[in-house]
Amino acid sequence: MKIDGELIEPQELSAEFRRLMQSQQDRPDALRLPEEEVRELAVEHVINKHLILREARRRYPEVTADEVRRRVRELRKRFGQEFDPSQHREAIEDDVRADRLVSEVQASAPKVSEEAARAEYEANRSSYAEPERVHVSHIVRHTFGGADPGVALKQIMEAQRLLKSGSPFEAVAQRFSDQHGQAGDLGTFARGAMVEKFENVVFRMKAGETSDVFQTEFGYHIALVHEKHPARERSFEEAKADVRKALRERERQAALDRFVESLRDAARIERDG
Repeated sequence: MKIDGELIEPQELSAEFRRLMQSQQDRPDALRLPEEEVRELAVEHVINKHLILREARRRYPEVTADEVRRRVRELRKRFGQEFDPSQHREAIEDDVRADRLVSEVQASAPKVSEEAARAEYEANRSSYAEPERVHVSHIVRHTFGGADPGVALKQIMEAQRLLKSGSPFEAVAQRFSDQHGQAGDLGTFARGAMVEKFENVVFRMKAGETSDVFQTEFGYHIALVHEKHPARERSFEEAKADVRKALRERERQAALDRFVESLRDAARIERDG
């Protein structure tokens, strides 16, 4: 494949294809794309990346030392302090250029008006509703990282025996739980915050109820549900900040899509085959 006569290495296309295929593993089977669609998507991503980078290099031939330092700090947070920027100087500078261009383009997106926000809210009230939430504490004995599952089960059963004999949940959590901080209090959360097996138990429980021992991929648990908060519709005023944020992100993405499309229209893209 070539863009305005510049050859795009097949290895780059293959690497993007592998990255996208790997990202498919986190999706439910019903939402996974066929391999051919992923391959085509990889090609589109590489084209867009090259066009954005080329334009960014044209607009910003120089980058500042402060911009590079900020980017290096971000990379070290992701890859560790052993990350050596001297081996990736050109790529880091290109990242800075591309980020600056994308930010500039997205900043041109129109502001979200009150009328647009209200229309979005009225059309999609359920999307901005407050979901069902639960306030939960738990006692957990881990079975990963070298922990002995047999010992973990024995300890969680002893914790359950103490609870049934009247010992306070918080005291048993402090004594037995691998996550005993704040007596195992996980706070209040909606579905999607915890692993599915844990949520399937606690969202079926009643307020004030303590579960039997159950197992997840992390280990053995006993859960206490303090409170349950049913799902409810939020008023426009309550949801307005979220509505405006969603619309703003939509406008920013649309601005970027239009910009990339203009770059594609001006380029000569020769696909293999």
